[in-house]
Amino acid sequence: MKSKDYETIIIVAVISGVLSIFISSKIFVPPSQRQQSVTVVPSISADFPTTPLNSYLNTSSIDPTVTVQIGTQPNRNPGVITNNKSQ
Repeated sequence: MKSKDYETIIIVAVISGVLSIFISSKIFVPPSQRQQSVTVVPSISADFPTTPLNSYLNTSSIDPTVTVQIGTQPNRNPGVITNNKSQ
Protein backbone atom coordinates (compact mmCIF):
# COMPACT_ATOMS: atom_id res chain seq x y z
CA MET A 1 0.00 0.00 0.00
CA LYS A 2 1.12 3.51 -0.73
CA SER A 3 1.19 6.40 1.70
CA LYS A 4 -1.85 7.92 -0.08
CA ASP A 5 -3.82 4.79 0.81
CA TYR A 6 -3.00 5.18 4.51
CA GLU A 7 -3.98 8.83 4.43
CA THR A 8 -7.28 8.01 2.73
CA ILE A 9 -8.07 5.29 5.27
CA ILE A 10 -7.28 7.61 8.20
CA ILE A 11 -9.39 10.46 6.75
CA VAL A 12 -12.36 8.15 6.10
CA ALA A 13 -12.07 6.70 9.63
CA VAL A 14 -11.99 10.14 11.26
CA ILE A 15 -14.93 11.45 9.20
CA SER A 16 -17.02 8.33 9.88
CA GLY A 17 -16.20 8.53 13.60
CA VAL A 18 -17.30 12.16 13.83
CA LEU A 19 -20.48 11.46 11.85
CA SER A 20 -21.32 8.47 14.02
CA ILE A 21 -20.99 10.59 17.18
CA PHE A 22 -23.38 13.23 15.82
CA ILE A 23 -25.89 10.70 14.50
CA SER A 24 -25.87 8.63 17.70
CA SER A 25 -26.47 11.74 19.81
CA LYS A 26 -29.62 12.40 17.76
CA ILE A 27 -30.85 8.80 17.95
CA PHE A 28 -30.02 7.86 21.55
CA VAL A 29 -31.42 10.04 24.31
CA PRO A 30 -29.31 10.53 27.46
CA PRO A 31 -30.74 9.04 30.68
CA SER A 32 -31.37 12.49 32.19
CA GLN A 33 -33.82 13.35 29.39
CA ARG A 34 -35.70 10.04 29.29
CA GLN A 35 -39.32 10.38 30.32
CA GLN A 36 -41.81 7.57 30.22
CA SER A 37 -45.10 7.22 32.00
CA VAL A 38 -46.59 3.92 33.05
CA THR A 39 -49.95 2.96 34.44
CA VAL A 40 -50.11 1.53 37.92
CA VAL A 41 -51.82 -1.86 38.10
CA PRO A 42 -53.78 -2.65 41.26
CA SER A 43 -52.35 -5.46 43.34
CA ILE A 44 -53.80 -8.95 43.14
CA SER A 45 -55.20 -10.30 46.37
CA ALA A 46 -55.35 -13.93 47.41
CA ASP A 47 -59.07 -13.67 48.15
CA PHE A 48 -61.18 -14.87 45.23
CA PRO A 49 -64.89 -14.18 45.53
CA THR A 50 -66.81 -17.33 44.65
CA THR A 51 -70.29 -16.26 45.67
CA PRO A 52 -71.37 -14.79 42.30
CA LEU A 53 -69.71 -17.67 40.43
CA ASN A 54 -71.80 -20.39 42.05
CA SER A 55 -74.65 -19.66 39.67
CA TYR A 56 -72.36 -20.39 36.68
CA LEU A 57 -70.43 -23.40 38.00
CA ASN A 58 -71.76 -26.94 37.99
CA THR A 59 -71.06 -28.44 41.41
CA SER A 60 -71.92 -31.98 40.26
CA SER A 61 -69.49 -32.00 37.30
CA ILE A 62 -66.58 -34.43 36.97
CA ASP A 63 -63.29 -33.26 38.46
CA PRO A 64 -60.66 -33.41 35.66
CA THR A 65 -57.78 -33.49 38.17
CA VAL A 66 -58.77 -36.89 39.57
CA THR A 67 -57.04 -39.95 38.07
CA VAL A 68 -59.58 -42.16 36.31
CA GLN A 69 -58.94 -45.91 36.16
CA ILE A 70 -60.72 -47.91 33.49
CA GLY A 71 -60.86 -51.66 34.10
CA THR A 72 -59.81 -53.78 37.07
CA GLN A 73 -56.03 -53.88 36.54
CA PRO A 74 -54.01 -50.80 37.45
CA ASN A 75 -52.04 -49.26 34.62
CA ARG A 76 -48.38 -49.50 35.62
CA ASN A 77 -47.08 -47.61 32.57
CA PRO A 78 -49.48 -44.75 31.91
CA GLY A 79 -47.58 -43.57 28.82
CA VAL A 80 -47.38 -47.01 27.13
CA ILE A 81 -50.28 -48.49 25.18
CA THR A 82 -50.27 -52.27 25.17
CA ASN A 83 -52.38 -54.79 23.28
CA ASN A 84 -53.65 -57.40 25.77
CA LYS A 85 -55.33 -59.61 23.14
CA SER A 86 -53.99 -63.16 22.89
CA GLN A 87 -52.83 -64.26 19.48
